[in-house]
Amino acid sequence: MPPRYIHRSEREDFESMLGRRHLSPDDFELADTPTRIAAPPGALGPTLNTVFVRSKRNGMERAYTSGGSSITNSPFVA
Repeated sequence: MPPRYIHRSEREDFESMLGRRHLSPDDFELADTPTRIAAPPGALGPTLNTVFVRSKRNGMERAYTSGGSSITNSPFVA
């Protein structure tokens, strides 16, 4: 099942980047977890999305947090 909160165009960008590096999307798993940030009463808080990319070959995993106007990378979680 594809990740629910990753837009199709972002998955296509990911697959394109893998292709440029001569890697196959079949070698990786994507998962995502949305988190709503608290906001003042009556306002909608932003949603941050943590995307996990795991290599099926070696099990290494990297988490990326995105949302709002910035993207930050976390260290490998292995």
